Amino acid sequence: MSRYDHLIVHVTATPPDQDLDDTDIDRMHRARRFNSCGYNALIKRDGTWLDSDMGALTRPIGKSGAHVGNCGPGWNERSFGISLVGGVDASNRPQHNATPKQMDTLAKGLRRFLELYPGDPDSVIVMGHRDLIRRTSGSAKACPCFDIIPWWQEHSKTVSAPEEISRGGEPSLVDRPPFWTVASGDTLSEIAQVTGVSIDEMKELNPEIYNLDLIAVGQIIRLT
Repeated sequence: MSRYDHLIVHVTATPPDQDLDDTDIDRMHRARRFNSCGYNALIKRDGTWLDSDMGALTRPIGKSGAHVGNCGPGWNERSFGISLVGGVDASNRPQHNATPKQMDTLAKGLRRFLELYPGDPDSVIVMGHRDLIRRTSGSAKACPCFDIIPWWQEHSKTVSAPEEISRGGEPSLVDRPPFWTVASGDTLSEIAQVTGVSIDEMKELNPEIYNLDLIAVGQIIRLT
């Protein structure tokens, strides 16, 4: 476990009505030419945690993962990948639709990892896939479709500040859409949470919209 200095949270980019397990993700990743499931742990819709120690088809501890290759050489070796099943809606738009049980399991799983960590647990950084990509200057992503750093601050006694790191390369799941078409019930704060684009950034990107605070169904908001 000492090889890991980052815990990276992902989503599987599947709609909430698909309760996938490790065999499904293993098959999906092999179809993408991975040699097995790229994540070290998977959290099902019912909150079940799956990892290789339980006999699941996830990437074993100590074996290089395949979940952050777009962040540059070495990151799959040094980061432990955890994925929540879900992350998009029925229209395949990014959506924070993790169940309360999934979020509870995620918090418990992260804390358990740090309890077992052989080194200084404060040296391990917890962040989302999009946070790591942002810091490595990769392409914009929505994954994991919520702001995990402030969330983790509420669920952990201590949190290390994200470090500045260097750039990487291949595409990954849950791209940030270049535009967002407002649907019924959408709010700016929810769009910001899911996509990782702040409200202030949206206002800068959409100066032609007179009042972005009053969004309407069908309105198109630029995100990149």
